Amino acid sequence: MKKTQKGFTLVELLVVIAILAILSTVAVVGYTSFINKAEKQATETEIAQIKSVVEAATITDKAYIVIDGDYVIFSKDDNGVITVTTGDEDDVGDKDIDLTNELPKELLEKLDCTGSALKYQYDDDASVITIYPEATEEDEEDEEENA
Repeated sequence: MKKTQKGFTLVELLVVIAILAILSTVAVVGYTSFINKAEKQATETEIAQIKSVVEAATITDKAYIVIDGDYVIFSKDDNGVITVTTGDEDDVGDKDIDLTNELPKELLEKLDCTGSALKYQYDDDASVITIYPEATEEDEEDEEENA
């Protein structure tokens, strides 16, 4: 009388486990890459939104936003370059445009102005991008060398 096998051998189980481990590794790597690309796209979109609002407002007048009670004032010089200064309520005029309500609150919370630079914090690790003044190619090369 022949004995029939009822179950899987150890080798078969190990092969199945190895295949599942490989598939899950590929899935995790793909998902992580997808999340990183989505976060990068969201950051680029938010920065473009900030620049669009500021550039549209500074065509004729100065504009400002209020971040944590500080006034961040944008003005355009004769060459079309937008400069950033900080000040208080006395530094803005009646004609200056308040952009605080033009940008979402969540976006304003990611902005910080120190000196004459408007910075955007794009993740919890305090990674920042300087929006104004706009970085030149030389500045970007210096940042890469310092990293």
